[in-house]
Amino acid sequence: AQKVVVVDPGHGGRDLGAVIGKYFEKDIVLSIAKKLHEKLSEKSDMRPSLTRSSDEFVTLTDRLIHADKIGGKTFISIHADKSKKKMKGIVLYVYGNNPSIPKGPPRRYGEKSFPPPPRSQINNSLLLAQRLQKILRGHQFEVVDYIDRGGFAVLKSPHIPSVLVEVGNIRDEDMVAHLRDPIYQDNLAQALSEGISSFLD
Repeated sequence: AQKVVVVDPGHGGRDLGAVIGKYFEKDIVLSIAKKLHEKLSEKSDMRPSLTRSSDEFVTLTDRLIHADKIGGKTFISIHADKSKKKMKGIVLYVYGNNPSIPKGPPRRYGEKSFPPPPRSQINNSLLLAQRLQKILRGHQFEVVDYIDRGGFAVLKSPHIPSVLVEVGNIRDEDMVAHLRDPIYQDNLAQALSEGISSFLD
């Protein structure tokens, strides 16, 4: 049976995400997410699904409901940050309490909010994050040497291993050049798709 992989490009529509000059996080991550979707589609045992495939606004809760409805086996949320710290490298997050991270966008009126996920889901998410970290390094990507924790809404699925990937700091001009380069995006998507496959095997 095909394994459903949910690929979640952060932000979209009126939610621009991080903005530096004329570059918007929402555009960069959509481009990477589409390439990841393409790579996963080439694998006969995978069925990837995007939470958004165009520049549209999708609530955080709707992203999780979509993943659940289609029977997702993993949930990968793709973001970029604009940290003031001279942070180098890709950062992988699993759900956890991290007071140093600003709370995400406010829930819309009437939008359902999920409770924190059970310990078993967090443990599986950690295994997925470690696998991604290892394979990204194997592809010569710079990755920080820890797995971070964050109370992000998209990591709250009750049972789908979920990881948020911060692909780079867009305050860093070199990084922006990388993140906008189709070849770099392609290599990044390839490494992520191998990490996901390796975890699901």
